[in-house]
Amino acid sequence: MVPIFYPFSVVPARYREVYQLNPVAALVLAARNILLDGIPPPTPLLLKLAGSSTLALVAGFVVFRLLRRRFYDYL
Repeated sequence: MVPIFYPFSVVPARYREVYQLNPVAALVLAARNILLDGIPPPTPLLLKLAGSSTLALVAGFVVFRLLRRRFYDYL
């Protein structure tokens, strides 16, 4: 669930930290801060966005390296 059509304030407080680990949700929250509120995104949100995006990139690279021999069979 990404906060595009609803504000982040409707997310329960106990789930907000985990919710911000979703790279798409963090990106949308940062964009909403910039475009709608006119304020810079908080530094912890940007760090979570960078960390989770880097983790997804590394995981994708590792999976591709493990499966690349069979990858061409599906193209």
